[in-house]
Amino acid sequence: MTFRIAVKFGMLLSGFMAISHSLEVFANLQPPLPAVRGVAMWALMFLVCSAASAVSYDRAKSVSVGIGASVLAAVIGSINLVVFAVAIGALRGRPLTMETIVSTGGVHVGGAVGVGLAVGFVSSQAAAFLRTAPKPLAVAVSAGALLLLGAGLTAIVVATSIARSARPPFIMFGLPAMATALAVVSPAALAVFRSPIVPRTRAS
Repeated sequence: MTFRIAVKFGMLLSGFMAISHSLEVFANLQPPLPAVRGVAMWALMFLVCSAASAVSYDRAKSVSVGIGASVLAAVIGSINLVVFAVAIGALRGRPLTMETIVSTGGVHVGGAVGVGLAVGFVSSQAAAFLRTAPKPLAVAVSAGALLLLGAGLTAIVVATSIARSARPPFIMFGLPAMATALAVVSPAALAVFRSPIVPRTRAS
């Protein structure tokens, strides 16, 4: 069951990645739209991996299963992106060399494993913490995640408006902050909207 959940989220991520790559190749995006596309793709990847982890943890009640689902979803998305990029290159009459496929594809898949591990760990740990938490706490965590997301996005926006040499501190804060916030959003949302458990009463 949890394997199918991870595959479904992986295919969803594949679709987002295909759209993002199509925009990169075919759309004549003018600044700052290329940066917006890139940030949006990272955000979607963090969110999808978080959702895969949170839903899988909710079913299996296992942190390791939640992390595995996040990693699997990220890897499926990245592998399908590489296949899609190869197909687009062939259709355009600009086939990618095997060296490019192996090197770039390896970087994408390796990065996906790292993102899946990090996001899955945070998401599944948050899901475990919030599983029996009262709803006011879950709401507070959700609000905190949204504030952190806003701070991360603000840092990235500032980075795009300043000299490249001055960007690293803003990016180094912005991306991890965005990843952490989006990793927490899914388990927090599940905790907020989960139906309360009504204790069974023995019939008199």
